[in-house]
Amino acid sequence: MSAICRNDGLAELDLELSRLYGLALREPNVDKPRAEELRCSERAWVRDRRDCWKTIVGLETCVANAYAMRIHALCDGYSDARSNDGEGTSLGPVAFRCEGLEALVSAVFVNGNLPMVSLQWLGRAMVLPGAASG
Repeated sequence: MSAICRNDGLAELDLELSRLYGLALREPNVDKPRAEELRCSERAWVRDRRDCWKTIVGLETCVANAYAMRIHALCDGYSDARSNDGEGTSLGPVAFRCEGLEALVSAVFVNGNLPMVSLQWLGRAMVLPGAASG
C-alpha cells in the first residue's frame, strides 16, 4: 500500500505490527493450530485494511486506526507481543475502570510519530489520537 510508504507514521506502525506479529508467532505456547489461526487473522486484517480506500474518514486515518486495532489484538492475545522488550512503540493492554461503566476498558497505547490509544470494551472499540496530559 503506497500510503504506508509515503507516510513516516504509517511506516512506523507497519514496523511495530511486524515486530509484534513475529513475537506472537514465535511465542513458546503457540502450537501449529494457534500459529495457523494467527496467520489467518493476519491475512483477514490485511484484506480489511485494503478497504480503507473506500472510507470517508480519509485513507491515512483509516489505515492508522486499522494498525492500532491490530496492534491491540496482538498485545491482548499474545503474552510475548506485550512484553516490554524496549524495542517497540506500543504499551498495553492496560485495564481501566470508568465511573458509570460496568466493564473494564482495555487500552493499548501506540507511541511514536502517530501517537494513539486503542480502546476496547463490551464489544466496542475506538481509536483516539494520543495527546500529552498533565
